[in-house]
Parts: sequence; structure tokens; C-alpha cells
Amino acid sequence: MNNYDYNKAVYLMSEIKLLDNEFMLLKEDTGFSSPISVVLFERYKNLEDVQTTLSQQAEHIQAIVADCGIKNKIPFGVAQTPALWDYADGVDTLAFINEL
Repeated sequence: MNNYDYNKAVYLMSEIKLLDNEFMLLKEDTGFSSPISVVLFERYKNLEDVQTTLSQQAEHIQAIVADCGIKNKIPFGVAQTPALWDYADGVDTLAFINEL
């Protein structure tokens, strides 16, 4: 709750627009990381715009969890239970170690 109170105060003093539900802040922002208690979001006109942004930012994205027509997505409920062939950041760890 301290993080929520702190971030809310900072954003309000900076006159940043927020959505607030009394325990979490939603901030429209294109950043990749957010402070504790803050969720960043972006608005898109259509699914093609989403796919374009995801393609452009692919090197910064580890996983895409979705239930719509987005390429290379992971279904809800399995993002934290990877299979043996699901490599973090697309890097085969064993192949990497063998190349050392």
C-alpha cells in the first residue's frame, strides 16, 4: 500500500492522468517496466497495430499472453509453466553452453 500511496502522490503532483481503483494505478504509457502498484497500458485502433508494435519491440518482449489472433502467443494459464522446448528469450540454453 505504501508503493500505491507514493506513486499516486508523485503522479498527481506531476498532473499525470491515471485510472485508480484504490489499490492499483493504471497509467497510459509505452514503457516496459512499471513501479510496484502501477500497471502500464497502451491503446490501439486494431489488432494489426498491436501485431506491428509487438514485432517492432520483439527483442524487449519475453512472452506474449493472449487469447486473440496474435502471432507467437502463449495461452492464458501456461505462461509460468514452460515446456522443455520453450526457451527464455528464444535462446536454447544447452546449445549456448555447448558453444562456449
